[in-house]
Amino acid sequence: MSHKNFYFLGADGYANWSATVGTNGYGLRDNSGTVQWKNSGGSWANLGSGGSPDLTTNNVLGSTSAHLQQVTGTLAVSGTVESAPSLYISSADPSVIRVGIGLKSPTHDFDVNGNTRLRGGVVMGRRTKTAAYTLLVDDYIVGVGSGSSGVTLTLPDADTFTAGQVFVIKDEYGHAATNNITITTATAGDKIDGQNSVILDANRASVNIYTDGAANFYIY
Repeated sequence: MSHKNFYFLGADGYANWSATVGTNGYGLRDNSGTVQWKNSGGSWANLGSGGSPDLTTNNVLGSTSAHLQQVTGTLAVSGTVESAPSLYISSADPSVIRVGIGLKSPTHDFDVNGNTRLRGGVVMGRRTKTAAYTLLVDDYIVGVGSGSSGVTLTLPDADTFTAGQVFVIKDEYGHAATNNITITTATAGDKIDGQNSVILDANRASVNIYTDGAANFYIY
């Protein structure tokens, strides 16, 4: 032993941290020139090129740190995806990150296949409009504020939305009896409960609308 280094004489040696030594113990070992490591109760795994951990096998990460794994920068993942993974992150396009739970092909930013339980408050997106406005795919609550005349809200083509998407439209200012709120469709073939448009003409009126993602909007 020098003052700074440990030397192990001979190949295929072990450095164990327990009363059990050799392959049944845990620690570090030389496996024919490849340095491997093993946690207590784990399996021997290569340290990897340049001393980086080998993540091709099951490993315990972050057991004593604040994060299980923290990545700064770009993360590239390849390989075969399980048919029904518990958690799947899709990032084929670096600008679009989608998370799927219980499925491997999320079609939305957050896609859950199964029952969902939320243990806290839910905050929905809300926009307030005082002039003509065409709803967007990320709209949920659209509140109509003060205005000197009626306001027209337009629903885009139904087939641009996902079936089941919901919108809430509300006369927040309380002037709909005087300044009617007209809800119409952008495409003549699209209908709202079989009609071309719906008018809110009572103060504080509201309407909930959902779409079939094809050619119809429905009031519920």
